Amino acid sequence: DQWKSWDSFKEGSSVTTEMEAGGSKTSTTKTIDKKEAAVIHLKTSMKMAAMPDPIAGTEDVKKPEAVKPVEGECPLCKKAYRDHKDESKWSDKTMAIGQKQVACHVWESPAKTCDGKDNANKMEIWYSEDVPGHIVKMVMATMTQTVTAFEKK
Repeated sequence: DQWKSWDSFKEGSSVTTEMEAGGSKTSTTKTIDKKEAAVIHLKTSMKMAAMPDPIAGTEDVKKPEAVKPVEGECPLCKKAYRDHKDESKWSDKTMAIGQKQVACHVWESPAKTCDGKDNANKMEIWYSEDVPGHIVKMVMATMTQTVTAFEKK
């Protein structure tokens, strides 16, 4: 969860990502500014190629309440969500971020949806507990986001 992905790092830890979508690139840096019992305050800075100055902002990551099981019925196959079989795949890979080699767990979405059709929304997400925010790389048909630098404290 997002809380865990930031809570294990100290104030001043940061991650910089580059996102490419629709032919344009955006660079974003998130830094832990302040940690409280139930909220982590992040400072953000976003730089777009078309804009001369970065956009500064803040983002709060709140500690989640107890996780409840997902109830209801899948609109695709009409089965209860709890009866879905997980067809996703996990693997381990290493990614270079600057001069660092980072061990990652890679999740790949299934090739088919639960109703047997080709999955048009296939995605791949690379995770590492060594990187603030834990998401190192995300690849979808319309967008790729990759960590280009990080500092953990």
